[in-house]
Amino acid sequence: MPPETPALPGIRVGADLVEVARVERLMADNPGLADQVFTGRERAYCASRPRRGGEHLAARFAAKEAVLKALGTGAAGADWTEIEVVNQTSGRPVLRLHGRAAALAERRQVRQTDISLSHGAGLATAYAVLVCAGPDKDQHNP
Repeated sequence: MPPETPALPGIRVGADLVEVARVERLMADNPGLADQVFTGRERAYCASRPRRGGEHLAARFAAKEAVLKALGTGAAGADWTEIEVVNQTSGRPVLRLHGRAAALAERRQVRQTDISLSHGAGLATAYAVLVCAGPDKDQHNP
């Protein structure tokens, strides 16, 4: 009997693009919404930025959407604040998952995460990559 081939890691990717003005308008029109979407650490970081954070908040909004897409759940998968984007001392953004988001990542066997954020020309985008211990059991191969 031939030896069993080890399972290759599964890769899950999510992406999102938002208009900065739309996110700024949502926050301005809905008092308290920022507290429901962004953690205190995220809000503090964005407020400390030279442009006062509109682009940075929008990029984090896009990141949360991208992570939910990569997890395969959409907005119902976790509370917004359970997905947190923090910056290393180098400035590189990294993900921290809490609560239901962390539990879902564990069920998906997520072993590594990566996030890329960008903003400019009134737009913010994010890409999330999740590396899982094995192939994605939710996908059906043809």
